[in-house]
Amino acid sequence: GDPRAMNQPPSPLERGASFVCLAAASALAALPLANPDLFWHLSAGAWAAAHRAVPSADWLSHTKPGAPWSDFEWAAQLLYHGALGAGGMPALWALKMAALVASAYVLWRLLAALGAGPLGRGLGVLVWMLASPAANDLRPENFSVLAFLVLLLLLERARLDGRAEPARAELLGTAALFALWANVHAGFVYGLGLLGLYGAAAAFRARAPRAFLPLAVGAACVLANPYGVGVWTVPWEHWAARGELQAYIVEWQAASVLSPWLAPLWSLMALSFAALALRRAKTGAVPLEHVGLVAALAWSAASHVRTAPYFAAAAVPVTAACLGAALGERPRRRLALAAAAAASAFLFALYGPVLARSPLAFDPRYVPARATRFLEAEAAALSGKRLFNPWHWGGYLGWRLGGALPVFADGRYIFHDLLGPMHEGLRSPEALAALLGAHGVELAVVERRKQFAEMPVTRKDGGTETLSRPLYLFFFPREAWALVHWDDRALVFARRAAFGKDWVREREFRWFRPDDLRAAELELAEGHASFASVAAEAN
Repeated sequence: GDPRAMNQPPSPLERGASFVCLAAASALAALPLANPDLFWHLSAGAWAAAHRAVPSADWLSHTKPGAPWSDFEWAAQLLYHGALGAGGMPALWALKMAALVASAYVLWRLLAALGAGPLGRGLGVLVWMLASPAANDLRPENFSVLAFLVLLLLLERARLDGRAEPARAELLGTAALFALWANVHAGFVYGLGLLGLYGAAAAFRARAPRAFLPLAVGAACVLANPYGVGVWTVPWEHWAARGELQAYIVEWQAASVLSPWLAPLWSLMALSFAALALRRAKTGAVPLEHVGLVAALAWSAASHVRTAPYFAAAAVPVTAACLGAALGERPRRRLALAAAAAASAFLFALYGPVLARSPLAFDPRYVPARATRFLEAEAAALSGKRLFNPWHWGGYLGWRLGGALPVFADGRYIFHDLLGPMHEGLRSPEALAALLGAHGVELAVVERRKQFAEMPVTRKDGGTETLSRPLYLFFFPREAWALVHWDDRALVFARRAAFGKDWVREREFRWFRPDDLRAAELELAEGHASFASVAAEAN
């Protein structure tokens, strides 16, 4: 019932289409780094290298100093730290490329084992990349998806060979894989689920209780990490906080049918279920493992978009196997050519502009680089001050400032309880004032956003005018906060009571403020400000 390799050699058209698919997938893999969590991973890797130990408590924030932290990704972070030291951001970009290429190679081998020809394999790699946008960055999940694919390849080979009970070498390999996996990323739970599914299916078919041995070995070897059973607290923490994570962090939300970026994911999901049904109708049987894989991982990907790479890694080979078993050779080839054309067209239509404007290694649009340079230049005055920052900037600020200016929060799970208050604080001036006061915040780095409130103003000549004033004026009122830096991405406010008057006076923007120049013009006209003072601030 398993798909057979194509009887005829691939045509030049099919080889060309396969090459196009692989070239398109390579273009996707070459997108620059843009994951803001990368930077707290780098901080953790640097700490581990400097102390020759794994972190067990927070040292980067002032809100959770000394809080217990199980850093279950420490091995990946050490690798990041080494790559950064060896070649900077380009080396980290190359590491991402290497991880994606390795996963693509394992998927290629898996598709070959299931009977797919060159076109099917090239198309499968491209579809996996398109359906897994969350995987196309440097994250510890890169290695988790790679381990998942390696395990799936080994399990599929055992299934195709009709072996229900594992050999000793397979058990040793399972032990080594999970001992490493538990120190790289918590995605090992997907690997254990894979072992449980294949073990249950094999035990059901062959009445072989030893089919569950790999699951027992994998679960035991997960404990081969510096935190022991504490590594299980991490998946539990994420599961327990899933409501807040999905409410406040986009990449933790359910997959949206309205997002064009997720169109390949939904298309693959529909095609995989259709392929299972077609194989059932044509052959009368479908491997239990394939049904369980697609059903469980489709639910996971639909509920939480960051798990889409696991679904795509399983759905692509399952779909190929089902279509190979249910369709004749000519329909398979025609369908593959049509799908390759559609996938390539979709990629260049949606990703073309992104690829055209992308920097080579790192995209700085998602970090406050210029504001951080200001903070570094003012290190003497800012040392020991309590900082407020957006969630997604905490990792970068902590990495660049090296803990000298502790952050408010970053992407680690120990800050999940702050997500709600931070979100509410950015919606209400009163809530923000209460949050900053409760944590003794003396310095705030916030995003510059085009958000305004309409305000009527009466001029000296008696006329009235309605001004659009930026909302930051209400969240950081001038009597309490001084705007000491601004750029195209960030604003920096200093609490007046926490700094010397001379330091504030030399750096404050009282008139020349972003998105508020009409107000400055009126202040000049009314005589409340001098042209010299406004010009000095502009200079």
